[in-house]
Amino acid sequence: MLGLDHTTVLARVSDIAGRARTAALEAADAGDRAAVLKAGDSELRALGILTANGETSEQEIALRSMFRDIAAAVIRLARHDAAAAEPVAAELDRMHRSAIAADIREQYPESRIENRP
Repeated sequence: MLGLDHTTVLARVSDIAGRARTAALEAADAGDRAAVLKAGDSELRALGILTANGETSEQEIALRSMFRDIAAAVIRLARHDAAAAEPVAAELDRMHRSAIAADIREQYPESRIENRP
């Protein structure tokens, strides 16, 4: 579990908006006007939160969430597999992110190698 960072919260609000939209459509198909209004209100509130946070694309929210998950997976892998930490650090060096690479090497010293950049 990653916690409640800004990206996680917005992804969850986006999910709520999507589920509310689905519920409103299903209620409309069933002829349940009260449920349509209730679900529509939930969707509108969720979309209002997203808009208030400057969001303009559900796809961008999903992409940021995916990137966050990938980054967390890489860090977890490095924590549990020292052999994985050095290739991650080396790739960060190639990406000109040497400060992050150095931080990974400091956190996971058993991954250090003699001939690193």
